[in-house]
This record gives sequence, structure tokens and C-alpha cells, in this order.
Amino acid sequence: MLANPQISIATVADAASIVALLNSAYHGESSKQGWTTETHLIAGNLRTDENDLQNIMAQPNSVVLKYINEQDEVIASINLYKFYN
Repeated sequence: MLANPQISIATVADAASIVALLNSAYHGESSKQGWTTETHLIAGNLRTDENDLQNIMAQPNSVVLKYINEQDEVIASINLYKFYN
């Protein structure tokens, strides 16, 4: 159990929200406001999609955490992956 109630393990039900967050952070006009933009490196408006994220979530050594605000919106996420035993 996590100590901060705003941080929890993401589920497949969170995939659409997390994909929207990732795509807005790395592609499109809103991404140009931050350091994470890839618009000059990769064409298109998508960095990932729900299928890719769900495949990552299904890997046995992978966990995706989400951080929600007071309106229950996902405002941050991270994928933790254990490479070694």
C-alpha cells in the first residue's frame, strides 16, 4: 500500500487518461511549452496508444503508477520496470 492516497497502481481502466497525458506531454502544441517535446523528432500527434500501454502494463516485471488530483484526473504517471532479479 502506498502512503500517499493520490498515488496508486494504474489499471487498464486508466489507460485512456494516461495515454492522453503522455501524448500531450511529448507531442502537439501543448508539449512545446515543456522540455519533453518530441515534435521535432517524431512526426504525428501520438507517442503511444492504449494498446501499447496495456501491453506494458501486462508485463510481469512492470508496474505503472498514477498520480491524481482532487478532481480524480491523472496528472502524472510513471512506469517502473524491474530488469534484474
